Amino acid sequence: MKRRLEALPTDEAERRRLLLAMLAEDSDEESEEGEEGEEGEEDEDEESEALPVLDAKGRVAGYAGIDHSVRSFANALPLDAEQRAALIRDCRVVFALNSSNWLAASAEPRCSLEAVARAVFERHTRGATYDATRSGCEWWAQARTRGSHRP
Repeated sequence: MKRRLEALPTDEAERRRLLLAMLAEDSDEESEEGEEGEEGEEDEDEESEALPVLDAKGRVAGYAGIDHSVRSFANALPLDAEQRAALIRDCRVVFALNSSNWLAASAEPRCSLEAVARAVFERHTRGATYDATRSGCEWWAQARTRGSHRP
């Protein structure tokens, strides 16, 4: 169900249904991958080979050119009222799921939230060298109102 940001419907119920289906599809793929590993009973050596090598600071080794300093960007996400409202609606749907998500560096964004994650990834990796087949970005959403908290 590859969908581009422009293709998402404006109808709230349909937008919610598509977003939940997309995230459920990702969850199903992860479950199937886990089941395959259980049948074959991979040994720990094979599993550890899939994990990236870390450098002395606990970051993934083998890339260069990324600035890890803390930064803040004014107007980093300029949105009109309609785009902002759609993004807030999508955040509320994803926040209710209480999970994190992954967008591979080679994948096309399928919703507004993945488009934002891709833009942040591209901003932080501009000029960097990295293995695109093993890279991407983890993303999640929070939807809070002033003074609210989640137990």
